[in-house]
Amino acid sequence: MKTNLPTAAIFLCLSIGSLALTSLGQATEPNPSEPTEAGTSKKTAAVAAKERKEYSEIIADNSYLVENAINIVPGNLHTMMSCTRFGSPSKNVNCGITQEIAVNGGKQLFSYSLPYSFLNSNQVRGAGDMAFSFRHQLTAEKDWAVISPRFTAFVPSGKHALGLGTASPALQFNLPVTKRLSEYFLASFNSGVTYVPRALGEDEAARPVRRGLVSYNVGGSLVWRANRSFNPLVEYVENFGSEIGPNGRVNRYNEHVVSPGVGLAWKVKNIRVSPGFGVPVSIRNGEYRTGILLYFAIEHLYRRQNRVVIAKSDNDTSK
Repeated sequence: MKTNLPTAAIFLCLSIGSLALTSLGQATEPNPSEPTEAGTSKKTAAVAAKERKEYSEIIADNSYLVENAINIVPGNLHTMMSCTRFGSPSKNVNCGITQEIAVNGGKQLFSYSLPYSFLNSNQVRGAGDMAFSFRHQLTAEKDWAVISPRFTAFVPSGKHALGLGTASPALQFNLPVTKRLSEYFLASFNSGVTYVPRALGEDEAARPVRRGLVSYNVGGSLVWRANRSFNPLVEYVENFGSEIGPNGRVNRYNEHVVSPGVGLAWKVKNIRVSPGFGVPVSIRNGEYRTGILLYFAIEHLYRRQNRVVIAKSDNDTSK
């Protein structure tokens, strides 16, 4: 079955692109010849600029369904936990934990993810297929946009008989692009593909079959930095998925997910805490489902690089 990209996805992508171009056209340097208000000094302007910089650095990853392309600070450990619950047609709760670290000055990012699901009103529960990811940040925030392609390998660790895994290794590629539209708005765009070479299923006679599955995803998000601790956001994701049907053949489907939400953030010394929630609305084959998404993240320093430098300088100093 041939599927076309819906108008909503095209409109979202064009909107984000036009906002980015508009922000670039409006970003001009101040004219030093223009008069300033009474009492305004260069020192005050410098302090204001510093405050804006600190404001934007505190909250940069409040996006749940759409991946943010900005890597974390090197030397920090980022732990993210989330749970999503849909009430119909079956009451399923899908949770997961991800931990990531950045190396090489923050250009490379390594992470692992472990899903855990409660299916059929908690009649079935257990861990799913583990994922190991590598991400390389091609561009920085000072460039037009941040681009960080990610490669992920899935290990078939979940029990397929319970519906917790595909019983096959899998590969995924995702391309997140993040653009700072202004001091208060951040937009992200994702496009990716997932390939499962030998997913396990059953045909009409309950005989095991193996099929190759290919799925595609696109999405975008817009985050409003209302203040240091409060970030309303909206996300849109479309999945062009495939699965093994009851007859043992590959069935394709389209799923649209729109999720408004709120991200919160607090920073105390070297620890940043970022809880949040969303209200995802899923549309698949004409059926609407509304759920709730809960998110909690903590980022803290696990390695002090400056101590290594001081130790080297002490060793090199002769008395």
